[in-house]
Amino acid sequence: MNLEAPTELPAGLEHLSHTSVDLFLKCPEKWRRRYVEREYETPVGIMVLGRAVHAAENQNYHHMVKAGEPMPTDEVLENFSDSMDAEASKNVDWEKDTPGILKDEGVGLIKVYHQQIVPAMKPTRVEQEFNIRLQPHLKWTIKGYIDVIASYDDGFQQLDSAATDIKTVRKAKSQDMVDNDLQGSLYTYATIGDSENEEDFRIHQLRTLKDGPHANIITTTRTREARMRYLARVAMVARQIESNMRTGDWQGAHPGSWYCGQTSCGYWNTCPLVARP
Repeated sequence: MNLEAPTELPAGLEHLSHTSVDLFLKCPEKWRRRYVEREYETPVGIMVLGRAVHAAENQNYHHMVKAGEPMPTDEVLENFSDSMDAEASKNVDWEKDTPGILKDEGVGLIKVYHQQIVPAMKPTRVEQEFNIRLQPHLKWTIKGYIDVIASYDDGFQQLDSAATDIKTVRKAKSQDMVDNDLQGSLYTYATIGDSENEEDFRIHQLRTLKDGPHANIITTTRTREARMRYLARVAMVARQIESNMRTGDWQGAHPGSWYCGQTSCGYWNTCPLVARP
């Protein structure tokens, strides 16, 4: 595997993350606007909902590690409400939603999550930070946070301890999508490094359908080879970033991709690479 990479990242960046690597692979120009020019898109409502649910559940899992049992659901809902109010006070593009609609949606998701999944969780670590250095001399790392590392036992299904990510989504991810997602390779490497063992990564997926809120678990497995391929891809991204900074040649997203559009990209109206009528 080629793990050669530039010693430093541009624009004073000290690390890459799963989010930044994924963004660069989708659209280098959008990556430049966000991470070099420091132009930030206005968050949309579903992102605000996801952050509020995430904050409330992190508090719950910290409590579980200390006390051995979940927080009362009413307390989790209070924490969610506080987080939602704090997020809603910022500049948000609510699109077709409103803060009230999203708060009601979050309440339903948390209740279902605490009925169906949380009681069976056996967490050991919460918000586990990791910093991975591709080479000892590099001045930057691959940085991230694992929501919770936990085993699972509901009396019918027993799952070994694994890194787990909580996602609040509108469109469900299929098993194939999770199997092909780079996040699983990064988070399993962050858990066991270059061990020869296979390692599971889990997603707790929270979403609202026409018949109400749903919560489910999706498990994907990564081999050592898959984890190392991910590191090689990050090294490639770092080399390409260095090249783009030197030449000024920043490509855009593939034309016609779903994430290159006026409703999905906050830079679309000012992007010089967009093919407008």
